[in-house]
Amino acid sequence: MRDGKENTFNSDDIKVSMEQLNPTPEQSEKMWQRLSAAMEEENSDKIVQRKGGAKTFWQIAAAVAVMLVLGAAADGMTGGNVYAAIKEFLQIEQSRQDVAGNIADIQNRLTDVYAPEIYGCDGKTMVFGALRGLIVYDMEQEKIAATIDTQKIDCVYYNSDSKHTRVVFEGQNLIVFNMTGDVAEGNYYVFDLSKVSGGELAVSEAGNDEEKMQAYVNAWKAQEEKYTDTFDFFYEDPKVGDIVTNRTDNESKYSERSIVWTDAEGRTRNCFIYVTGGLYYYSIYDYETKLTETMLMNLEETIAAGEQNGEEEDNAEDDSTQQVLPVILPAFTYTGDNEAIAAIWEYNRGDAIGSCSYGDQVVIPGYVIYGEVQKEDELLVFGNFWSYGFQLVGNVLESTSGGEMPACFHLKKTEEGYEVVSVEVTGDGAMYDEGIRAFTKDYPQIYEMYFSGDPQERENAMKEFVAMYVSANNLDIKYMKEYGWDPVPLFE
Repeated sequence: MRDGKENTFNSDDIKVSMEQLNPTPEQSEKMWQRLSAAMEEENSDKIVQRKGGAKTFWQIAAAVAVMLVLGAAADGMTGGNVYAAIKEFLQIEQSRQDVAGNIADIQNRLTDVYAPEIYGCDGKTMVFGALRGLIVYDMEQEKIAATIDTQKIDCVYYNSDSKHTRVVFEGQNLIVFNMTGDVAEGNYYVFDLSKVSGGELAVSEAGNDEEKMQAYVNAWKAQEEKYTDTFDFFYEDPKVGDIVTNRTDNESKYSERSIVWTDAEGRTRNCFIYVTGGLYYYSIYDYETKLTETMLMNLEETIAAGEQNGEEEDNAEDDSTQQVLPVILPAFTYTGDNEAIAAIWEYNRGDAIGSCSYGDQVVIPGYVIYGEVQKEDELLVFGNFWSYGFQLVGNVLESTSGGEMPACFHLKKTEEGYEVVSVEVTGDGAMYDEGIRAFTKDYPQIYEMYFSGDPQERENAMKEFVAMYVSANNLDIKYMKEYGWDPVPLFE
């Protein structure tokens, strides 16, 4: 509806319009901006993925036509194939975060407690990074020499629990691989730093040769001996002590560890990175002069995102027609076939945390269901109705928050499915157990489930809903991750 008038489209009208429509990159971007704006409207669920399959071409075309005609005032579109198909039609690559941009935005990333770790430094080149990837920084030219997308090689185990991504800085080579304990897993990947030219650096060698892998593991162990605790080493430093003790700016972040290295003249140095006011700096302590020098870093990319240097990957696609736009995540929409859960989600999303997205962040439920009981004319659904906030880090959805709601939902059957009649919830503190005991008084076995203490149940439920979200919206996301834990593959 617009100005009280209904807009209708028939297939012939749309066919003519679509045949005449061959959007330029600029037009695609404007159309996508309209779609993104509409998706953020409160009523962004008006056009959703229906049961029974994908939208037809003309339904998709009608959706695009609506966006063209009505602009940002149109009803928003979420819930799967419409979202994905419009991007495909407009030749827009899924909004992605380039390595440099994601790392530069660290102060807005809720799970990054420290500034990125430095993996190697020789006075000419510095390599540092985080979950999104690595940056090769030219210290002499004061610019990014290359970026390395470690997510492309499934090396995503940073700030993890049992499995860890290791980075070795060895002369002109950078070697990346994963380890569990003292044992290397999978392949090693070698990046030739002599081939840097400002953009993304491709793998120059990959393999699992046992002798080479053991040499890389030994090199990593030797490299580990070069680190010191940044706080312990620098907290009394007259120039940067206030940064590492947060005495001047509570928003500042610094590398948890600093790395000791020797320059071309044989002088021993110690270096770490810190971020404050949205700017990156590195500080170098000279053991000979006992002085610390700080330099502002330039993290502006010198080559457009998506361009690779060195050897091209065999399956690399020509994305010259693709538009790389700011990340916009759609809101979660329940697309499962459990009508009771659908009604509960519909009820819960009315809350402030129930269903929302903003930029690269989204709220996704993770309901742990303990039982469904038909009691007279009501269906009772017992469970812990978790809700999680996630931020996008490349192909990883990283959890930034979570809240539980142990409850019993009372539902009644309707022609469309179910409708929530009432909800019994528990309280905090001493009321927690009392509340659960009250609404499970007739179901002692279900009461015990609330206190089973099985973390795998919660993770499995979270994974199920996150995978549903990724599949429904055709997103290029491979993992979910909670702070301090290993990334969990969504589709195995």
